[in-house]
Amino acid sequence: MKTVWNKPKKENRISVEVMSSFRNFIAEKAFDTCQICHKEHIAEYHHLFYGSYGADKDDRTIIGVCRKCHEWCHKNKHDSQRDYKKVADLNWLEFKENVI
Repeated sequence: MKTVWNKPKKENRISVEVMSSFRNFIAEKAFDTCQICHKEHIAEYHHLFYGSYGADKDDRTIIGVCRKCHEWCHKNKHDSQRDYKKVADLNWLEFKENVI
């Protein structure tokens, strides 16, 4: 399949424009507060499922996190996937229902 800049190749990948809207949605939904510690401001977005070099990256499974919690996610990959998959799934579900 031919790759077009704004058109993702796989279902689990979303366009640059949709990703920007999705991140803004998460920040608004979480009142710009980390979805893990609920204390710090969202500084970054973490893909729960990224895979080796992004091969299995699923853009629909992101959460808004502060820098400290983002570091924790990378050091504790399996724990973060287990503990925050429901949060990521709910982010995507609500985004689809309200924005797309």
